[in-house]
Amino acid sequence: MPVIGGVLVIIAGVLAVIMAVTFILIEPSDIERLDYPGMSDTDFTPADLEGILEACGFIGIVFGAIAVIGGAFALMRKQFAISVVGGVFGFIGMGYLIGGILGLVGLILIIISKKDFE
Repeated sequence: MPVIGGVLVIIAGVLAVIMAVTFILIEPSDIERLDYPGMSDTDFTPADLEGILEACGFIGIVFGAIAVIGGAFALMRKQFAISVVGGVFGFIGMGYLIGGILGLVGLILIIISKKDFE
C-alpha cells in the first residue's frame, strides 16, 4: 500500500508543478483576452494579476517538489514522517484539482500502511 500511496503522491506533485508552471507562463495579454467580467469591478490590472499568479506558481512548484520527494520516500518505505508531509503537500498543491484528490488518497494509503515503514 505505501507504494500505491507514493505513486499517487508523486503524480499529485507532478500535476501541481505543471499547474504552477502554467501560472508562471501566463502573460497579461492572455488575461486581457479572457475578458473576465469581474475584472472591471476591481482595482486589479492584468499585470497585477500576473504577479499574483507568478507568486502562486512559485509556491506551487515548492509544494509539488515536496510532494514528489515525500512520494519517493513512500516508494522506498523509509522516513514515514517525510512521506506524510509529502502527501499533505500533494493534497494542498491541488494540481488541476485531480492532484488534490490523488494526494489525499495517497496520504490516506501512506498513513494506513505506517507499519510497513522502517
